[in-house]
Amino acid sequence: MNTTDIRICVDCACYHANGDTTGIESAEREAEVIAARMLAPGEHIAVGDSDGFSWSSCDACGSDLGGDRFSATLFSEDDEPEGMNDDYSQYGRITQADYDQAGRFQL
Repeated sequence: MNTTDIRICVDCACYHANGDTTGIESAEREAEVIAARMLAPGEHIAVGDSDGFSWSSCDACGSDLGGDRFSATLFSEDDEPEGMNDDYSQYGRITQADYDQAGRFQL
């Protein structure tokens, strides 16, 4: 298991911790946060404590809006699980553009 320390915004922290998007005011922003939740197979994020206010971009959704940032850890598997299709590794992370093209989020 690999770990990477990251810093995430309040919206992503709430969504990664418990799936809560009730504090997000716009459908567009909610779609950004939900799309950022789509990790590669075997990845997940554990949310830690608040690091306080920052203008740095969120490592999950990429937002550069100022606000609290939370320490978090991205966990990922070292290798593909046994029996997984060898061609699967070409897909990587799912981007917002992929979701927009597929029409998954209807705003």
